[in-house]
Amino acid sequence: MQRVDAGLEAKGCKTDKYRVVFYGKAEEIARLADGHPELIPFLPLSVAIFAEGSQTLITTHRPRALKAFFPAPELGPTFDPWEKDLVSVFEVIRHER
Repeated sequence: MQRVDAGLEAKGCKTDKYRVVFYGKAEEIARLADGHPELIPFLPLSVAIFAEGSQTLITTHRPRALKAFFPAPELGPTFDPWEKDLVSVFEVIRHER
């Protein structure tokens, strides 16, 4: 997890809390970075969390969307489970409020 709200505040943005959470399996990310260095800017996967007062917003890019930019057939079986896992996590978060 990385705190980035201090940098935003230095630029004049007002925010209570802003975090970026990086996630993924270290071995899988290392393997992908070695075999497909063009993916490095997207690895590890991340979720941005904004807390403003009593509201919390969560945003990320959809892993499945990477297929359009990186169509190598061997990558599809990687992006699909990432998407499924992310949707599952968001569903848990949505129902735990």
